[in-house]
Formats: sequence, structure tokens, C-alpha cells
Amino acid sequence: PNVEPNFSPISTGILSPVCVSFYHIYRYNGSMSLRRNYTPIMAIVGFLGSGKTTLLNHILNENQGLKIGVIVNDFGDINIDSMLVARQTDQELELSNGCICCTLEGNSLDDAIGQLAHAGSTIDYIVIEASGLADPKELLRLLINSKNDYARFDSLVAVVDASNVLDTKEKHPGFMEQLGLADIIVLNKTDLVNAKQLTEVEGYLSFINGRAHVIKTENGILDSRLLLAPDKHINLSLPLRYN
Repeated sequence: PNVEPNFSPISTGILSPVCVSFYHIYRYNGSMSLRRNYTPIMAIVGFLGSGKTTLLNHILNENQGLKIGVIVNDFGDINIDSMLVARQTDQELELSNGCICCTLEGNSLDDAIGQLAHAGSTIDYIVIEASGLADPKELLRLLINSKNDYARFDSLVAVVDASNVLDTKEKHPGFMEQLGLADIIVLNKTDLVNAKQLTEVEGYLSFINGRAHVIKTENGILDSRLLLAPDKHINLSLPLRYN
């Protein structure tokens, strides 16, 4: 049945109010809906140098058997080994593992989503790599209000350079907004800071957004099951490939 989402703004103390991500607010008969009939969409944000593209490439390579659709501004934004490319057109690139990449060039975001989420689509998950300068609130608005009947917004992931948090905050006013709206924060490059600095950074992130799940990584390497929907044929009984 068609169910209207129950939107509930929350306050983080820094950004007030902000809109909780779709899986926090989409309710079915008063309980959380897993939306098994839809393809979930995850948006990844992060400023230059955070490791966002490295993380995206890792997700494509360690896709846990999922067919992942990726939307990027340009194919040049991702460094894909030509040996992995099974088919390529001007706006679509198919990998040998079944993953598909689409560009926004000449397309609206809804059009790009429509290339991946449609009747008969075999895509399990859609990942959008947003420009570091993209307005996260506008991105969330577009995704939550998407007209596509086969996809639903799932989560916003912010990638953060652990060794450069304060500098990023000073250079990019939108950094705080990315952190405040994120459902998951990937704290990358933790190998470049000492234990005391890491504790301080974690405390700072918790102060900005205490509800976000923080995943610490080096070189953007993590088990992609920590990000992707566990209801899509992923055997979580298997040991994690990365800690």
C-alpha cells in the first residue's frame, strides 16, 4: 500500500532543524519499513582529499556479490581498471562484476536514478558520489522527493579526513552541514593521527552529530556490508573482511 512518510525534524544543537534520513522517518503502520520492494540509495559526500573516491572504488571492488549502480558527475571522477569494463556508452559503463556506473552529464538526478532503478532492474543498491561542494540539504531534498517508484533514499555517508578536520572546517563552511546531516561518518586516514588526536576528533564528531554511526578506516578500506543494506542477500554470518 502507498504510505505517506512521517517527516520529523530534529535538532543537533548545531543545525536546527535538520531532516532525518529516509530510513529514520519512513513508517509503515507505525513501524519502520525496510522497503524491500525498492532499491536503496546511498549518497556519499566529502571534500577533496577526504578519500571519498577511494571509498567508492573500494565498494565497487568489494561489492559482496551485490550489483551496485553508481551515479557520478563524470566517469573521470572514478578510476576504474579498463580490464573490469564489460560495456561502455557515453552515459553508462558496465563492469564485469555486474555493477553499473552512470553519469549526470546531460541528465537530471532523477533521470540518472531511472537508468538504474526501473521495472526489471537487477541493481541491488545505488550509490551517488556527490561533489564536495554539493549542498547536502538540496541533495537530500531531491532524493527524498524523487519521483522514481523503484528507489528510495537510504542514507547519507560523509567521508572525513581525520588528519585534516579543523582545516576542512575553516576552508569549507558546508563541512559542518555535511557532518550534521550524515547518517554514517567514515573517519578516514586514521593512521595519520595519534591516539590522542583520534580521540579528540571522535569527540568533535560526536558533539556535531551524536546520532551518526562512525566507522574508522585507513585508505578508505572497510567491509562494504557496514554501509550497504543487510537485507539484500548479504551473508552477515561471514567474518568481516576488514576491521
